[in-house]
Amino acid sequence: TESVLSIFLASPSDVADERIRLMDAIDEWNKTWARNLGIRLEVICWEDDAYPGIGVDAQDVINQQLPQDYDLFIGIMWTRFGTPTLRAESGTAEEFARAVDAHRSAPGSTEIFFYFKDTPISPSKLDADQHFKVQTFKRSLKDEGVLYWDFADIEQFEKLVTLHITRHVQSWRHRHHAEPARISTASRPASTDVVFAPLSSSAPDDEDEGLLDLVEAFEERIADVTQILDRLTEAPTALPPKPTPPTAALLAPQTAPDGIS
Repeated sequence: TESVLSIFLASPSDVADERIRLMDAIDEWNKTWARNLGIRLEVICWEDDAYPGIGVDAQDVINQQLPQDYDLFIGIMWTRFGTPTLRAESGTAEEFARAVDAHRSAPGSTEIFFYFKDTPISPSKLDADQHFKVQTFKRSLKDEGVLYWDFADIEQFEKLVTLHITRHVQSWRHRHHAEPARISTASRPASTDVVFAPLSSSAPDDEDEGLLDLVEAFEERIADVTQILDRLTEAPTALPPKPTPPTAALLAPQTAPDGIS
């Protein structure tokens, strides 16, 4: 059984590389953690989830087709603000406004991450009006109570978003009292002397552990096991040598050679 946390991805077209990198990072996160934690991340984006249709405008079609009960909204901007809709200055701005409404109507149901790419661009490719709108929108986030994050390049973006998503999952598991993953010792032979302590021996049962704490504890257990195996491997060399059993030739009765009495 897995819990699915859905992530709505919104951005203008000039951060297409960051969108792809984010999807790759989430795929990697799922490969690393989904099986162990019973939690899978799912990205909602118009590229994969929208299909041809008709509405008041194109953004209205997307709004109707894409799920709106997601757990996390991730917005990314650089120099473009996007194409205006009949309801907002851009599709990304409209999607952000819907996420804010969802968060305020049910606090804790929808979290919001917003990232701004802070990298120079060639003047010939810069649309001054679009860039001005991005900067105006960025300043308005403070009034909305949104803590946003700047990044300098795509590698830094991947590291930041992976860390922040992991923290989001930690918070979600804590709120839902999810049982932290533990190392099972049920299959150990009864005669073994290897004893595994719980990953958390002092924390209350209802206190959730973070993913980073689990990783650290797991690595400590692996180190303990490795040390024990090394000792078991070296044990036979420490034992005294066994006595050499007598050979058949030594135990056989002695007989005289032919012709000798």
